[in-house]
Amino acid sequence: MATLTTLQTAVYTKMGIPSSDSLITSAKLTAFINEAINQMEGEGVWQWQEATETLNATVGNATLTPSSTNYGRTVALTIPGGDPLELKSVGFLDKLVNASGPPVFYGFWAGQLLIRPKADTSYSFTHRYMKREIALSAGGDTPLIPDRWIPAVVEYAASLAYRSVNDTDNAARCIAAYQDWIRRAASTGDLKANQQGGGIPSGMAPMDEDD
Repeated sequence: MATLTTLQTAVYTKMGIPSSDSLITSAKLTAFINEAINQMEGEGVWQWQEATETLNATVGNATLTPSSTNYGRTVALTIPGGDPLELKSVGFLDKLVNASGPPVFYGFWAGQLLIRPKADTSYSFTHRYMKREIALSAGGDTPLIPDRWIPAVVEYAASLAYRSVNDTDNAARCIAAYQDWIRRAASTGDLKANQQGGGIPSGMAPMDEDD
């Protein structure tokens, strides 16, 4: 499993420079690696980002808390055997703050999923969500990206490092290699196009609605 330390070593090795290099320091390389991971994450929907968990509510509960520290956004929230809850804005949900019954709406606020009406009995929800990468800082920190696609991170991080010292030729070669890895990931099905609609980016909510 790749760690920040092994990623740094891989980039230094690719570039043929020591880890003690005065221009591309460990701190700079850490920033380049995190930028490379963010770049990969933004290419589309990766298979390893998709996750499912069970969230439980008891009588009177109006919120659910995603359990993963890598929680990125909700794709669907469903009571098994029922229809998926409908995504609504916080403004809409606030109008139902005193309502009680089977939950049919949900939204996102301050790290929690809001459900309305609030639970009138115990419910177990199936929560489908997308994981997100968390910035690497300690040497033992690991990205979500599986090892088979780590070379893409190395190529992109190396391109940034080369660019930082104005080596545009090597930077371009690394970018071309990175793009080859991305095309390969798309051809295997590990990478899919971003799907518009459905789900809440972490920390965001849809616009208020009048109805």
